Amino acid sequence: MKCQVLEHRLADVLFMCEMLNGDKTWSDKNSSMPRYQRLTMGTLRTRLCEVTTLPPDLLDRLNEVCDIRNELAHRYFKPRIDLLLTKTGYEQMAGELDKMSAKIEEVIEVFHNINGLFGRPLGYSTEAIERVAEDFKMYWATLSEAEQRRIEEAGNKRRP
Repeated sequence: MKCQVLEHRLADVLFMCEMLNGDKTWSDKNSSMPRYQRLTMGTLRTRLCEVTTLPPDLLDRLNEVCDIRNELAHRYFKPRIDLLLTKTGYEQMAGELDKMSAKIEEVIEVFHNINGLFGRPLGYSTEAIERVAEDFKMYWATLSEAEQRRIEEAGNKRRP
């Protein structure tokens, strides 16, 4: 389940990076996201690395989590089935899975925070809104009084 959460975060960041690169627009979201959310974690990682440069430490952590995901999906349980039959084996596996889970959660948090910088479809982070407001204030200050008045008048005409 946590791997799927991370896959969705990666899909969100991939789409946002493609928007920043000019490859996608917000109107492409409804057609792109369902396809992105069907991609595997490894494919999402590869596509993400094609459109942006991840910091080396984050890429290392993402690679490790992809390995963990593949281990869990393809190799972890079958050879350990006998361990589940004993209390000691069960506790050993629970400890191993807790460690894997913690690593996955760390990477989810990083990509969740990256998503917060871009703003989410159902809401924008306070920080992002404040940055946009600050940018607009700086832009507004560069305008002449006549330009400011013209913009205000045009805005007032659109209000009910």
